[in-house]
Amino acid sequence: MKKNTIVHLYSIYLKLPFIYFLINSLKKNNYYFLVREIKKGELEKFPYDKVIQTNKIFYPFWLINKILSVKFNFMIGRFPIDQICKIRKLGKIDLLHAHFGFEGYYALGLAKYFKVPLIVTFYGFDMSDLPKKQGWKKRYKKLFREVSAICVEGEFMKTKMIELGCAEDKVHVLRLAIPTEKIKFSYRPHYENSLNVLMCASFVEKKGYFDAIETIKRLKDEGININCEIIGDGSLKNQIEERINFLNLSDVVKLLGRKNSQEIYDISKKHHVFFHPSKFASDGGSEGGAPTIISEMQALGLPIISTDHADIPNIIPNENKFLAMEGNVDQLVDCFKRLIAVKSSWERISVSGRKFVEENHNADLIGNKMEQIYDDTIHNFKS
Repeated sequence: MKKNTIVHLYSIYLKLPFIYFLINSLKKNNYYFLVREIKKGELEKFPYDKVIQTNKIFYPFWLINKILSVKFNFMIGRFPIDQICKIRKLGKIDLLHAHFGFEGYYALGLAKYFKVPLIVTFYGFDMSDLPKKQGWKKRYKKLFREVSAICVEGEFMKTKMIELGCAEDKVHVLRLAIPTEKIKFSYRPHYENSLNVLMCASFVEKKGYFDAIETIKRLKDEGININCEIIGDGSLKNQIEERINFLNLSDVVKLLGRKNSQEIYDISKKHHVFFHPSKFASDGGSEGGAPTIISEMQALGLPIISTDHADIPNIIPNENKFLAMEGNVDQLVDCFKRLIAVKSSWERISVSGRKFVEENHNADLIGNKMEQIYDDTIHNFKS
Protein backbone atom coordinates (compact mmCIF):
# COMPACT_ATOMS: atom_id res chain seq x y z
CA MET A 1 0.00 0.00 0.00
CA LYS A 2 1.27 3.44 -0.93
CA LYS A 3 2.50 5.54 1.96
CA ASN A 4 1.25 9.09 2.25
CA THR A 5 3.62 11.95 2.97
CA ILE A 6 2.42 14.10 5.83
CA VAL A 7 4.10 17.27 7.09
CA HIS A 8 3.62 18.45 10.67
CA LEU A 9 3.86 22.20 11.25
CA TYR A 10 4.91 23.99 14.42
CA SER A 11 7.22 26.98 14.76
CA ILE A 12 9.55 25.63 17.44
CA TYR A 13 11.10 22.21 18.01
CA LEU A 14 10.08 20.91 20.44
CA LYS A 15 8.71 23.19 23.12
CA LEU A 16 5.84 20.77 23.98
CA PRO A 17 6.58 17.05 24.52
CA PHE A 18 3.01 15.85 23.93
CA ILE A 19 3.37 16.72 20.24
CA TYR A 20 6.45 14.49 20.20
CA PHE A 21 4.53 11.69 21.91
CA LEU A 22 1.99 11.80 19.08
CA ILE A 23 4.45 11.98 16.19
CA ASN A 24 6.54 9.17 17.64
CA SER A 25 3.43 6.96 17.74
CA LEU A 26 2.76 7.34 14.00
CA LYS A 27 4.12 4.44 11.94
CA LYS A 28 2.02 4.01 8.80
CA ASN A 29 3.08 6.92 6.58
CA ASN A 30 6.05 9.17 5.90
CA TYR A 31 6.05 11.94 8.51
CA TYR A 32 8.14 15.12 8.51
CA PHE A 33 8.26 17.88 11.09
CA LEU A 34 8.77 21.36 9.60
CA VAL A 35 9.91 24.06 12.04
CA ARG A 36 11.44 27.53 11.91
CA GLU A 37 13.47 27.20 15.10
CA ILE A 38 15.13 24.33 16.96
CA LYS A 39 15.72 25.00 20.64
CA LYS A 40 19.19 24.13 21.89
CA GLY A 41 19.40 20.53 23.04
CA GLU A 42 15.83 19.65 22.03
CA LEU A 43 16.84 17.21 19.27
CA GLU A 44 18.99 15.38 21.79
CA LYS A 45 16.12 15.16 24.29
CA PHE A 46 13.48 14.41 21.64
CA PRO A 47 15.28 12.67 18.75
CA TYR A 48 13.45 12.54 15.44
CA ASP A 49 15.18 11.91 12.12
CA LYS A 50 12.80 13.86 9.87
CA VAL A 51 12.94 17.35 11.34
CA ILE A 52 13.30 20.06 8.71
CA GLN A 53 14.25 23.63 9.59
CA THR A 54 13.44 26.48 7.23
CA ASN A 55 16.20 28.79 6.05
CA LYS A 56 16.89 31.56 8.55
CA ILE A 57 17.17 34.10 5.72
CA PHE A 58 13.37 33.97 5.37
CA TYR A 59 12.66 34.40 9.08
CA PRO A 60 12.39 38.25 9.08
CA PHE A 61 9.96 38.09 6.12
CA TRP A 62 7.83 35.50 7.94
CA LEU A 63 7.87 37.54 11.15
CA ILE A 64 6.80 40.75 9.38
CA ASN A 65 4.02 38.86 7.60
CA LYS A 66 2.84 37.36 10.89
CA ILE A 67 2.74 40.78 12.60
CA LEU A 68 0.89 42.35 9.67
CA SER A 69 -1.63 39.52 9.51
CA VAL A 70 -2.39 39.77 13.23
CA LYS A 71 -2.39 43.56 13.57
CA PHE A 72 -3.86 44.58 10.23
CA ASN A 73 -5.22 41.40 8.65
CA PHE A 74 -2.82 41.97 5.75
CA MET A 75 0.10 39.98 4.36
CA ILE A 76 2.90 41.08 2.03
CA GLY A 77 2.88 37.74 0.28
CA ARG A 78 0.09 35.19 0.02
CA PHE A 79 2.20 32.11 0.73
CA PRO A 80 5.00 31.32 3.21
CA ILE A 81 7.99 31.09 0.87
CA ASP A 82 10.35 29.54 3.42
CA GLN A 83 8.03 26.59 4.04
CA ILE A 84 7.22 26.11 0.35
CA CYS A 85 10.90 25.84 -0.54
CA LYS A 86 11.50 23.08 2.01
CA ILE A 87 8.33 21.12 1.30
CA ARG A 88 8.87 21.10 -2.47
CA LYS A 89 12.11 19.19 -1.91
CA LEU A 90 10.08 16.34 -0.40
CA GLY A 91 8.25 15.75 -3.66
CA LYS A 92 4.50 15.18 -3.59
CA ILE A 93 2.87 15.61 -0.20
CA ASP A 94 -0.60 14.42 0.79
CA LEU A 95 -1.57 16.34 3.94
CA LEU A 96 -0.49 19.11 6.32
CA HIS A 97 -1.05 18.82 10.07
CA ALA A 98 -0.64 22.09 11.99
CA HIS A 99 -0.31 22.07 15.76
CA PHE A 100 -2.25 24.86 17.51
CA GLY A 101 -4.97 27.01 16.01
CA PHE A 102 -2.72 29.94 15.12
CA GLU A 103 -0.36 27.64 13.21
CA GLY A 104 -3.39 26.29 11.34
CA TYR A 105 -4.46 29.78 10.31
CA TYR A 106 -0.97 30.61 9.02
CA ALA A 107 -0.91 27.29 7.13
CA LEU A 108 -4.06 27.94 5.06
CA GLY A 109 -2.09 29.46 2.19
CA LEU A 110 0.38 26.59 2.31
CA ALA A 111 -2.40 24.01 1.98
CA LYS A 112 -3.88 25.92 -0.97
CA TYR A 113 -0.52 26.11 -2.70
CA PHE A 114 0.06 22.37 -2.48
CA LYS A 115 -3.64 21.54 -2.97
CA VAL A 116 -3.73 19.22 0.03
CA PRO A 117 -6.04 18.94 3.06
CA LEU A 118 -5.14 20.64 6.32
CA ILE A 119 -5.73 19.19 9.79
CA VAL A 120 -5.31 21.40 12.86
CA THR A 121 -4.97 20.20 16.46
CA PHE A 122 -6.03 22.63 19.19
CA TYR A 123 -4.46 22.23 22.61
CA GLY A 124 -5.91 24.78 25.03
CA PHE A 125 -5.04 28.46 25.09
CA ASP A 126 -5.52 28.65 21.32
CA MET A 127 -9.15 27.76 22.02
CA SER A 128 -9.77 29.70 25.24
CA ASP A 129 -7.42 32.73 25.17
CA LEU A 130 -6.66 33.49 21.52
CA PRO A 131 -10.26 34.08 20.35
CA LYS A 132 -10.45 36.97 22.84
CA LYS A 133 -7.64 38.80 21.09
CA GLN A 134 -8.38 41.29 18.34
CA GLY A 135 -9.22 39.74 14.99
CA TRP A 136 -8.90 36.10 15.94
CA LYS A 137 -12.59 35.21 15.91
CA LYS A 138 -12.69 36.39 12.29
CA ARG A 139 -9.54 34.45 11.45
CA TYR A 140 -10.94 31.33 13.07
CA LYS A 141 -14.11 31.59 10.97
CA LYS A 142 -11.92 31.51 7.88
CA LEU A 143 -9.93 28.60 9.30
CA PHE A 144 -13.07 26.61 10.12
CA ARG A 145 -14.43 27.12 6.59
CA GLU A 146 -11.30 25.93 4.83
CA VAL A 147 -9.79 23.33 7.18
CA SER A 148 -10.54 19.66 6.53
CA ALA A 149 -10.52 18.50 10.16
CA ILE A 150 -9.97 19.76 13.70
CA CYS A 151 -8.61 17.55 16.49
CA VAL A 152 -9.17 18.23 20.20
CA GLU A 153 -8.36 16.21 23.29
CA GLY A 154 -11.78 15.94 24.92
CA GLU A 155 -15.52 16.50 24.79
CA PHE A 156 -15.29 19.83 26.62
CA MET A 157 -12.95 21.17 23.94
CA LYS A 158 -15.19 19.79 21.20
CA THR A 159 -18.16 21.69 22.60
CA LYS A 160 -16.12 24.89 22.78
CA MET A 161 -14.87 24.51 19.20
CA ILE A 162 -18.44 24.17 17.98
CA GLU A 163 -19.39 27.27 19.98
CA LEU A 164 -16.56 29.13 18.23
CA GLY A 165 -18.17 28.28 14.91
CA CYS A 166 -16.59 25.04 13.70
CA ALA A 167 -18.91 22.50 12.07
CA GLU A 168 -19.45 19.54 14.37
CA ASP A 169 -18.60 16.98 11.70
CA LYS A 170 -15.13 18.48 11.35
CA VAL A 171 -14.23 18.08 15.04
CA HIS A 172 -12.57 14.84 16.17
CA VAL A 173 -11.84 13.96 19.79
CA LEU A 174 -8.37 12.46 20.06
CA ARG A 175 -6.90 12.08 23.52
CA LEU A 176 -3.29 13.08 24.09
CA ALA A 177 -0.81 10.25 23.62
CA ILE A 178 1.14 9.11 26.69
CA PRO A 179 4.21 6.83 26.22
CA THR A 180 3.20 4.42 28.96
CA GLU A 181 5.97 1.98 28.06
CA LYS A 182 8.50 4.62 29.17
CA ILE A 183 6.71 5.53 32.41
CA LYS A 184 7.42 3.06 35.20
CA PHE A 185 4.48 2.37 37.50
CA SER A 186 5.03 2.09 41.24
CA TYR A 187 2.82 1.91 44.31
CA ARG A 188 2.85 4.91 46.61
CA PRO A 189 5.16 4.98 49.64
CA HIS A 190 3.61 3.81 52.90
CA TYR A 191 1.72 6.71 54.49
CA GLU A 192 2.55 7.13 58.15
CA ASN A 193 2.88 10.57 59.69
CA SER A 194 3.40 12.89 56.73
CA LEU A 195 1.44 13.30 53.49
CA ASN A 196 3.79 14.09 50.60
CA VAL A 197 2.11 16.19 47.90
CA LEU A 198 3.54 16.94 44.45
CA MET A 199 2.56 19.76 42.09
CA CYS A 200 3.99 20.38 38.62
CA ALA A 201 2.82 23.15 36.29
CA SER A 202 3.82 26.50 34.88
CA PHE A 203 3.35 29.39 37.30
CA VAL A 204 0.29 30.95 35.68
CA GLU A 205 -3.13 31.79 37.07
CA LYS A 206 -5.12 28.95 35.50
CA LYS A 207 -3.03 26.35 37.37
CA GLY A 208 -4.69 27.37 40.64
CA TYR A 209 -1.54 27.80 42.73
CA PHE A 210 -3.03 30.28 45.19
CA ASP A 211 -5.94 27.92 45.86
CA ALA A 212 -3.38 25.16 46.35
CA ILE A 213 -1.33 27.16 48.84
CA GLU A 214 -4.46 28.09 50.79
CA THR A 215 -5.48 24.41 50.83
CA ILE A 216 -2.09 23.35 52.22
CA LYS A 217 -2.38 26.07 54.89
CA ARG A 218 -5.83 24.86 55.95
CA LEU A 219 -4.69 21.23 56.15
CA LYS A 220 -1.65 22.18 58.20
CA ASP A 221 -3.75 24.29 60.59
CA GLU A 222 -6.10 21.33 61.09
CA GLY A 223 -3.22 19.20 62.31
CA ILE A 224 -2.44 17.22 59.15
CA ASN A 225 1.29 16.77 58.72
CA ILE A 226 1.83 17.69 55.09
CA ASN A 227 4.75 18.45 52.79
CA CYS A 228 4.36 19.87 49.29
CA GLU A 229 6.98 20.09 46.54
CA ILE A 230 6.28 22.23 43.49
CA ILE A 231 8.02 21.78 40.13
CA GLY A 232 7.80 24.63 37.66
CA ASP A 233 8.46 28.28 36.95
CA GLY A 234 6.76 31.23 35.34
CA SER A 235 5.43 34.76 35.61
CA LEU A 236 3.78 34.29 39.03
CA LYS A 237 6.85 32.91 40.76
CA ASN A 238 7.46 35.96 42.96
CA GLN A 239 3.80 36.19 44.00
CA ILE A 240 3.72 32.49 44.81
CA GLU A 241 6.86 32.76 46.94
CA GLU A 242 5.43 35.80 48.73
CA ARG A 243 2.20 33.94 49.48
CA ILE A 244 4.06 30.93 50.83
CA ASN A 245 6.11 33.15 53.13
CA PHE A 246 3.11 35.25 54.21
CA LEU A 247 1.24 32.11 55.31
CA ASN A 248 4.36 30.76 57.09
CA LEU A 249 4.48 27.70 54.87
CA SER A 250 8.13 27.83 53.81
CA ASP A 251 8.83 24.82 56.06
CA VAL A 252 6.30 22.61 54.26
CA VAL A 253 6.12 24.03 50.68
CA LYS A 254 9.27 23.86 48.55
CA LEU A 255 9.79 25.24 45.04
CA LEU A 256 12.07 22.96 43.02
CA GLY A 257 12.26 24.96 39.77
CA ARG A 258 12.04 23.48 36.28
CA LYS A 259 12.79 19.80 35.74
CA ASN A 260 12.86 17.55 32.71
CA SER A 261 10.47 14.62 32.34
CA GLN A 262 12.75 11.98 33.81
CA GLU A 263 13.60 14.18 36.79
CA ILE A 264 9.88 14.75 37.40
CA TYR A 265 9.20 11.02 37.26
CA ASP A 266 12.03 10.32 39.70
CA ILE A 267 10.90 13.00 42.15
CA SER A 268 7.34 11.63 42.06
CA LYS A 269 8.39 8.30 43.57
CA LYS A 270 8.43 9.68 47.12
CA HIS A 271 5.02 11.37 46.92
CA HIS A 272 1.58 10.11 47.87
CA VAL A 273 -0.64 12.35 45.74
CA PHE A 274 -0.50 14.71 42.76
CA PHE A 275 -2.32 18.04 43.23
CA HIS A 276 -3.45 20.16 40.27
CA PRO A 277 -6.37 22.55 41.07
CA SER A 278 -6.88 24.13 37.62
CA LYS A 279 -9.36 26.97 37.20
CA PHE A 280 -10.45 29.67 34.76
CA ALA A 281 -8.09 32.65 34.95
CA SER A 282 -9.46 36.16 35.47
CA ASP A 283 -9.02 36.86 31.74
CA GLY A 284 -10.98 33.70 30.82
CA GLY A 285 -7.94 31.58 30.08
CA SER A 286 -8.33 27.86 30.76
CA GLU A 287 -6.66 24.51 30.28
CA GLY A 288 -8.91 24.03 27.26
CA GLY A 289 -8.62 20.28 27.54
CA ALA A 290 -6.73 18.67 30.40
CA PRO A 291 -3.09 18.94 31.50
CA THR A 292 -0.97 16.09 30.15
CA ILE A 293 0.87 15.89 33.46
CA ILE A 294 -2.24 14.52 35.19
CA SER A 295 -2.25 11.49 32.88
CA GLU A 296 1.50 11.03 33.28
CA MET A 297 1.15 11.08 37.06
CA GLN A 298 -1.66 8.52 36.95
CA ALA A 299 0.56 6.32 34.79
CA LEU A 300 3.24 6.58 37.48
CA GLY A 301 0.72 5.45 40.10
CA LEU A 302 -0.22 8.67 41.90
CA PRO A 303 -3.78 9.41 43.01
CA ILE A 304 -4.96 12.79 41.70
CA ILE A 305 -6.64 15.66 43.53
CA SER A 306 -7.90 18.25 41.07
CA THR A 307 -10.98 20.20 39.97
CA ASP A 308 -13.92 19.82 37.62
CA HIS A 309 -12.24 22.22 35.20
CA ALA A 310 -12.47 21.68 31.40
CA ASP A 311 -11.75 18.05 30.40
CA ILE A 312 -10.06 17.03 33.66
CA PRO A 313 -13.06 14.91 34.79
CA ASN A 314 -12.80 12.99 31.51
CA ILE A 315 -9.23 11.80 32.08
CA ILE A 316 -9.68 10.31 35.56
CA PRO A 317 -11.57 7.04 36.16
CA ASN A 318 -14.87 7.47 37.99
CA GLU A 319 -13.80 5.47 41.02
CA ASN A 320 -10.71 7.70 41.48
CA LYS A 321 -12.33 11.12 41.28
CA PHE A 322 -11.24 13.40 44.08
CA LEU A 323 -12.40 16.55 42.33
CA ALA A 324 -13.53 19.88 43.73
CA MET A 325 -15.40 22.69 42.05
CA GLU A 326 -12.73 24.96 40.63
CA GLY A 327 -11.71 27.72 43.02
CA ASN A 328 -13.40 26.03 45.99
CA VAL A 329 -10.78 25.60 48.73
CA ASP A 330 -13.29 24.03 51.15
CA GLN A 331 -13.90 21.22 48.67
CA LEU A 332 -10.19 20.83 47.94
CA VAL A 333 -9.53 20.37 51.67
CA ASP A 334 -12.32 17.80 51.76
CA CYS A 335 -10.78 15.90 48.82
CA PHE A 336 -7.55 15.51 50.81
CA LYS A 337 -9.42 14.32 53.86
CA ARG A 338 -11.39 11.79 51.80
CA LEU A 339 -8.22 10.49 50.20
CA ILE A 340 -6.49 10.10 53.56
CA ALA A 341 -9.58 8.31 54.92
CA VAL A 342 -9.29 5.62 52.21
CA LYS A 343 -5.52 5.15 52.41
CA SER A 344 -6.08 1.39 52.55
CA SER A 345 -7.40 1.68 48.96
CA TRP A 346 -4.46 3.61 47.54
CA GLU A 347 -3.03 0.55 45.79
CA ARG A 348 -6.37 -0.02 44.05
CA ILE A 349 -6.51 3.68 43.10
CA SER A 350 -2.98 3.51 41.69
CA VAL A 351 -3.72 0.42 39.60
CA SER A 352 -7.00 1.86 38.35
CA GLY A 353 -5.35 5.13 37.30
CA ARG A 354 -2.56 3.34 35.45
CA LYS A 355 -5.05 1.06 33.69
CA PHE A 356 -7.16 4.04 32.60
CA VAL A 357 -4.14 5.73 30.99
CA GLU A 358 -3.05 2.51 29.28
CA GLU A 359 -6.53 1.96 27.84
CA ASN A 360 -7.33 5.54 26.85
CA HIS A 361 -4.03 7.35 26.24
CA ASN A 362 -1.75 4.58 25.00
CA ALA A 363 0.48 6.11 22.33
CA ASP A 364 -0.01 3.25 19.86
CA LEU A 365 -3.79 3.43 20.25
CA ILE A 366 -3.83 7.21 19.73
CA GLY A 367 -1.44 6.90 16.80
CA ASN A 368 -3.72 4.38 15.08
CA LYS A 369 -6.73 6.68 15.54
CA MET A 370 -4.77 9.64 14.18
CA GLU A 371 -3.71 7.68 11.11
CA GLN A 372 -7.31 6.67 10.45
CA ILE A 373 -8.26 10.36 10.51
CA TYR A 374 -5.43 11.02 8.03
CA ASP A 375 -6.67 8.27 5.70
CA ASP A 376 -10.27 9.44 5.83
CA THR A 377 -9.32 13.09 5.33
CA ILE A 378 -7.11 12.38 2.32
CA HIS A 379 -9.76 10.12 0.78
CA ASN A 380 -12.54 12.68 1.27
CA PHE A 381 -10.38 15.48 -0.08
CA LYS A 382 -9.68 13.57 -3.29
CA SER A 383 -13.24 12.40 -3.83
